This record gives sequence, C-alpha cells and structure tokens, in this order.
Amino acid sequence: MNITTPTLLLVGEKELIYNPQKVLDCADRTMPNITTEIVPAGTHMMSWGRFEIINARMIKYLLD
Repeated sequence: MNITTPTLLLVGEKELIYNPQKVLDCADRTMPNITTEIVPAGTHMMSWGRFEIINARMIKYLLD
C-alpha cells in the first residue's frame, strides 16, 4: 500500500536512531507525493536545535 498524500519528510543528518538515507530511500519508494530532505547537522531533536531551518522549510513547502 502506498501513501499518496503530499508529504514533507525532514530527517536530521546526524540522526542516531536510524539511518537517514535509508529512511529517505524507503519513503521515496513507497510515497509517490513525498518531498524529502536531510537537515544539515540535524539530530533526532532537530525541531529544537535546528528550528530556524525546519520552520522555514515547512513554510516554503506549505506555500508552494
């Protein structure tokens, strides 16, 4: 089953819980309407440490 809803997936470059590239590859294979991006220097808690990048990217995605 594929998820067809337009989706933005942001993954931290320094994620330790899972492999960031493998997550993006899996999402690209199974979600035809996904936009994926690795956040530079982002960790699992990137919404705190990289919030400027996250917020800007979400706003751009929603306005496009």
